[in-house]
Amino acid sequence: MTDFLAALEPADREALLALGTRRRYPAGVTIAHEHDEVGSVLVVLEGQVSASTLGAEGHEVLFGVAGPGQIVGELAALRGAPRSATLRARTDVTAQVVRAADFRRFLQTVPKAAMAVLDTVMDRLDAADAMRREMASLDVVARVARRLVDLGERFGAAGADGRVEVSVTHEELAAWTGASRESVTKGLQVLRTLGCVATHRGHITVLDQAKLRRRAALDAP
Repeated sequence: MTDFLAALEPADREALLALGTRRRYPAGVTIAHEHDEVGSVLVVLEGQVSASTLGAEGHEVLFGVAGPGQIVGELAALRGAPRSATLRARTDVTAQVVRAADFRRFLQTVPKAAMAVLDTVMDRLDAADAMRREMASLDVVARVARRLVDLGERFGAAGADGRVEVSVTHEELAAWTGASRESVTKGLQVLRTLGCVATHRGHITVLDQAKLRRRAALDAP
């Protein structure tokens, strides 16, 4: 995903951060609800923000997770439309909250920022297309493996012997893979049997990244 802040020139970055208000959100808190009126754009400085919706049967569907340097809420701000997703602090979050009108004016004066927003939108479209392909072509085990690879590469904490600690729950994996919690649990059991991961309450240890990538159909067997 595009690192919006890194794409800006230093002076433009400082100008953007000067527009907003620094806020902190504890892990688990809902920052904004789906269908809320257009509010502000969040520039994530620390932590992770998830975006989700409710599916047809009332189950949560997780679209993705934004990390440091990325923005959330920009589409609602640009379109002046209600929010299309619920935003939650997946971890403790520090963000710069920029009013929609101020964000739009900023983009009008900084063409490079406008291009970075376009890159962000394209990244999200690509991710949505990839998830649709996964749902059609991959089993639950492979889909779970892909989410673990993604989380490990973006947010994982390096441990001993090349291991990677990934903070994630079975519920999150279910919401992110379009599977039931029971199916995710069975998928993780398969990955444990293969020696790819070890599971713990609230987090997963990736024991063998190469093996996990192969089971995720990201690398050739």
